[in-house]
Amino acid sequence: MLKEFKDFIGGGNVVDLAVGVIVGAALGKIIQSFVDELIVPLIGLLPGAGDLAAKYAILKPGTTPITDGMALAKARETGAVVLG
Repeated sequence: MLKEFKDFIGGGNVVDLAVGVIVGAALGKIIQSFVDELIVPLIGLLPGAGDLAAKYAILKPGTTPITDGMALAKARETGAVVLG
């Protein structure tokens, strides 16, 4: 088993895995920034879109009832599963 591990380490698989993890993390940040800085503001410009930060859908209610106009952060504090 030790020989197989040495072969795995020496075969370059670990380096490939590390590069994949780093690229994946960087790509995730790039996509998040793209959506937050470009897509969401463009959708917010649509007529009737209003403030997107206050819009969410309740997927599963929490322990406390959610009232109309409750902020997204407060809705999450109640234990509700929300899609923001």
